[in-house]
Amino acid sequence: MDTIYNIEETLRTERTFVDVFTSLEKVLGEMGGTFTSDRTSGSITVIDGKGGLFGDFLMETEAHFTLKEKVSGEYLLVGSFNKKPSMIFWICLVGGICLFWNLIGWAGIAGVIIYFMADLGEAYKKKINIAMNELSSAPVEGNEIEKKEPEAKEPSEEKPKEAAEPPSE
Repeated sequence: MDTIYNIEETLRTERTFVDVFTSLEKVLGEMGGTFTSDRTSGSITVIDGKGGLFGDFLMETEAHFTLKEKVSGEYLLVGSFNKKPSMIFWICLVGGICLFWNLIGWAGIAGVIIYFMADLGEAYKKKINIAMNELSSAPVEGNEIEKKEPEAKEPSEEKPKEAAEPPSE
């Protein structure tokens, strides 16, 4: 009943390892649950991070990610995450089988179906794509567009409009 997902993404950016890792920490932390990360090894672990996935109460999840720099400007993100049935799933399954002729039994069967339809892999892939899009569109330090101040005009010898003489009557 356990479902294991694997992901392998390559990211090309001019950003530093710390910037890439920080961005991944931010978006994967939004999945909720217990979050731990270690920058020295480039690993991120999320336990019970379901990110509001429909039917999240029916599953227990665990995700492990590792970020490595392949070459300068190219990073490899390898991740595996799995979902397994929670106690509520088993109650729905047993209740659905035992009370099949009853409305409560059909609700249990619906819970089992929702568990199998919930795509945890897609939820994590969306978060990773958000991080990748942020990194590719964000300006790199030192490559920002410089803002130029408008050149100051030399004062003219004409009278300013406020200081002009009032019209004579």
